[in-house]
Amino acid sequence: MNHHHNDKHNNKQYDNQYDKRGSRSPEQGGKRRPELPVALGTELRELALVAGGAIPGALLRWQLEVASLDIDGTPQVGDVAANMLGCLLLGMVVGLAMGRPSVSTRLMLWAGIGLCGSLTTF
Repeated sequence: MNHHHNDKHNNKQYDNQYDKRGSRSPEQGGKRRPELPVALGTELRELALVAGGAIPGALLRWQLEVASLDIDGTPQVGDVAANMLGCLLLGMVVGLAMGRPSVSTRLMLWAGIGLCGSLTTF
């Protein structure tokens, strides 16, 4: 029983000596890692949404240009098709996002800026 009491005492010492991440506390000679600002996490999520939409948009534009080269040998038809499709999709995205604040930010980042942005700009 006495042994159990010592374990609790040792754990308390350990808890006092180390922070939640396992780093030594400043009082024990350790340095705390700087906390990331909350805004950085939000910015990284937003960047991931834009990148997640940009990849399929760029691939679609590339495939439209490849297909237009096969049809008439010039990339201009693919450019026009990509720009027209991007404009149509962007209009649909804006229409869907209007009046839906909980969806509109994520939808605009992924589909509006990411997908349509890379589809219409190569």
